[in-house]
Amino acid sequence: MRAYTAGLVACSLLLLCGAASAADYGDNLGEPNTLFGGGTTRYDAASGLLTINATPLSTRLTPGARRVAIEPPSSLAIEAQLDAGSGTVLRGTFTMTGDVDDYASQIEYSGVLLTGDIIEFSYFDLSSTDVFVFRFKVTGGSLAPRYAGNEIGVAVTVDHSTFSGDFDKSFKGGASGHVGISVPVEFVCADPSSITANFDGTPIPAGRTIWFNSVLKVSGPQSAPVTIQFQDVTINSADGLISVVVPDAEVTFSPTETTASTTFTGTWVTTVPFGLQGNTFFTGAAFPVTTSLPGGIKNVTWSGRIISDTPGVAVQWQWAAAVYSTLGDLDSLGVKPVDDNKASVYKNSDHAGTPESVRQFLVSGARGGGGSNFTGSYSGTVKTGACQ
Repeated sequence: MRAYTAGLVACSLLLLCGAASAADYGDNLGEPNTLFGGGTTRYDAASGLLTINATPLSTRLTPGARRVAIEPPSSLAIEAQLDAGSGTVLRGTFTMTGDVDDYASQIEYSGVLLTGDIIEFSYFDLSSTDVFVFRFKVTGGSLAPRYAGNEIGVAVTVDHSTFSGDFDKSFKGGASGHVGISVPVEFVCADPSSITANFDGTPIPAGRTIWFNSVLKVSGPQSAPVTIQFQDVTINSADGLISVVVPDAEVTFSPTETTASTTFTGTWVTTVPFGLQGNTFFTGAAFPVTTSLPGGIKNVTWSGRIISDTPGVAVQWQWAAAVYSTLGDLDSLGVKPVDDNKASVYKNSDHAGTPESVRQFLVSGARGGGGSNFTGSYSGTVKTGACQ
C-alpha cells in the first residue's frame, strides 16, 4: 500500500485496509454513501494523468436509510495529475452528477451532486484487482451541505487491472466502488503492550531525576509513510515508589524524509527516513526524585496502547532509565531521534533517546552506570502482532 498527497507523501489512510475490494471499504464511509460502477480506470505514464469514469448507481442519504437510485444523466469523474516517477499527487478533482429523488423524505437533488479537490491518494496493489482510495476537499454540489465540513472519501475497485505498482508504466482497468464521508480509522498493534524490568542496586538520592525512555523498530509494509502512536502510557513499580504518566508519542517512518528529528510539544513527535539501522526514539518521561529511592527496585512496568495508521506492520520496543543530577524541561532536552550516527543533527554514537543537551549531568542509577550510557540499559524486547 502507498499513500500520496498533493505535493508530498501522506501519512494517513482513508479507510479500513486489508480487504480486496472497495465494497469492503464502503461501510467505513459515512453518509451520504453512494455506490458506483460500470466504469474505467486509465493512467497515461507519458502525461502522468490518472482518470476514472463511472456511473453513480444509488445513494444512502442517512444511516440506516434505504438506498435511493441515482437517475441518469449521471456520471462520476476523477482526474488526478501524478508525478510519473514517484506517483505523488500534484493536483486533482472529483465530480459527481445525477438526479436523486427520495420520495419518502421529499428530498430531491439534481445536476452537479458533489465536487472536490484532491487531498490524498492511496493504493493497494493486489494483483489483478487493485484498490485506489482518495480523499477530497468539498468544493460544491447540491450534496455538499450534507458533508458539513467533512471530506469526501472515494474507494475504487480496479478490476482486470494492469497496474503493477509503478507509475512509470501506463495501466488500465475497471472502476466500481463507494463515495462517502471520509472516516479516519486506526489499526491496533497492542492494547495494552507492557514490559517489566528491574532497577540496578544503586540508590537514587532526592533531588535527582530519572530519565525514562523507550525505543522501537517497525517491520512490515514500508513503501508508504507509517505512523505509530504510543498512547495512555504509564510507568509503575510494584512497591508504589515509581508512578509516572508518560506523554503520548507519534513516530512517522517516511520514504521522503532525509533527516531524523524529535520534538516535544506536549506529545513526542519523531520523523525518520526509511531504511535506518538501529532503534528509533519512541517516548520518554522525567521522574523527579523527591524522596530518596533505594537501589534494586523491582518490577517496574511500562504499559500503553500502540496503534498504527497502516495495517500489517508490527512494532518491537524496549525501555530504559538513566539518572541525571539535572534534567530540565522535556522540550529542551535535545533528544536524539535514532541510533544512526549520521541521520540526525546529533552525529555521534549515542543511543536513540539520549538527552543530548544535558548528557553532562548523567550519574549512575536506575538502569545505568553513568559514563556514556546516557539512556540506561534496555529492558527485554516485546514485539506486537501485526497491527489490524
